[in-house]
Amino acid sequence: MTAIADLWAREQLPIRDGLYLADGRAYDFAVDAAAPSGGRVGARFDLGVQLESSPENVTNVLTTARSPLPDGGFLCVGEGSWGSEGFFGRLAADGGIVWLVYLECANPFTEIEVGCSQAVFRSTSGVRISVAPDAAPFGVEDA
Repeated sequence: MTAIADLWAREQLPIRDGLYLADGRAYDFAVDAAAPSGGRVGARFDLGVQLESSPENVTNVLTTARSPLPDGGFLCVGEGSWGSEGFFGRLAADGGIVWLVYLECANPFTEIEVGCSQAVFRSTSGVRISVAPDAAPFGVEDA
């Protein structure tokens, strides 16, 4: 089990703005209003190393909404332990992560709007991020 899958199973996420994939890859992620999706993927980092050096740097999370997908999976949104935290992502049919984005200062994500080719996630602070739910998130290809 990857570090992110283990955290997700315990209803926790790392406190680091990032895009986390089920295979263990992790990338910095930032809100970027100038980007077509509203977000920007940055450098890859090693979540395992981060957790070894700061194991307490995790937050408890609560999924507040899910939207079913045709393949049996779900899109989800939610919040962390602190009022400023939010996340959104895609889950497999068994509830395991496919990918998740955590943002420390975007506020809770509460809305999911699914269209023909895009899903839009909105936070209580007005952050709006869009992604194609059936494609590699934000152009990050599978390993």
